[in-house]
Amino acid sequence: MKYVREQEMRSALALKAIAHPTRCWIIKELTKKEHCVGEFVRAVGVEFATMSRHLAKLKQAGFVSSRKNGREIRYFLNRKAIEDLFTSLLNS
Repeated sequence: MKYVREQEMRSALALKAIAHPTRCWIIKELTKKEHCVGEFVRAVGVEFATMSRHLAKLKQAGFVSSRKNGREIRYFLNRKAIEDLFTSLLNS
């Protein structure tokens, strides 16, 4: 596809990262406060590894960041990345 520019390719990859109901839910929950994997696992009822993969996909896309808090890793939303995605879609 010749017309597609680099920005559209990045946007498509970012949208693919959030194109799953659980990942959309994670983003919604992270708008309220930061969480650890265990909190998400208990809320959703999936395996720890499954939730970790969802978070890794969102982190790779830049939507989620993390910080270590003792033995646990806390995840929080990178609002700027989400704003940038929708700005690029609306201003293309």
